[in-house]
Amino acid sequence: MRADIDAGHPSPLGLVTMHTADLRQIGKCHQVLAYGYRIDDAQAVTLSIYDPNTGLDTADDVWIAFNAGAPRTVSPITHNINIGESTLHGFSRSAYTPKVPPP
Repeated sequence: MRADIDAGHPSPLGLVTMHTADLRQIGKCHQVLAYGYRIDDAQAVTLSIYDPNTGLDTADDVWIAFNAGAPRTVSPITHNINIGESTLHGFSRSAYTPKVPPP
């Protein structure tokens, strides 16, 4: 994500919004784009997020935050993404290759 953003590209993220072994529930997860980040001295990371489900009036205020200071320890993830769940179980960078649509 950091390399994408530092190169001037948004980074596609897959959000894990469901905690289930039922693979039919995977479709209830969500995708967003990270376009900026801040890291403070305590290694607290805040990602600026574009969420296609957020209205333009609040689009600039969407974020995901976590602490990267202890990578071998579970760090709570906080967010204000409108996913209908207060808990975000995890996220990962998604592979993305742009395609030109047919004429």
